[in-house]
Amino acid sequence: MTNVSVKRVPFGKLQNAIDDNISMGYTVKSQSDNIAVLEKAGDWGSFGWHAVIFLVTSWWTCCLWNLGYALYCHYGKKQELQLKVDD
Repeated sequence: MTNVSVKRVPFGKLQNAIDDNISMGYTVKSQSDNIAVLEKAGDWGSFGWHAVIFLVTSWWTCCLWNLGYALYCHYGKKQELQLKVDD
């Protein structure tokens, strides 16, 4: 599931907003004169939750739940940012 946010920027400040968000880890998915779509992948999950999952399920699942949790955190928690120029 992707979390979508929309941010409006003043005319002429779109490129500055793109550069600011790239420095925060976003990548440009698409860009035009009036809108830019950026996305950022999620992290791999917290160490604490990986430790709990390992202790509870590792002896019978060969750590597959840990792998599933990591993949869910990375791909399931993507963030999408739409930068739109104010009219």
